[in-house]
Amino acid sequence: MSLSNEQIEHYRELFSGVPDITARRMFGALALYSDGTIFAVMTKDGTIRLKGVGDMIARFESLGMEK
Repeated sequence: MSLSNEQIEHYRELFSGVPDITARRMFGALALYSDGTIFAVMTKDGTIRLKGVGDMIARFESLGMEK
């Protein structure tokens, strides 16, 4: 089962401040892109996985996020 249209809209609203956001369904999940670069994947169970590089990895860890 894939994400519903309501779930997809919720995730898009969650990241509404991100410029040039697009979404694409992938493997039962939803990939979010900004300016063509993937930055997050959302699963149907509500898990959000953010892509972190450089200084963002340490910032995510300091917030208690899991790898």
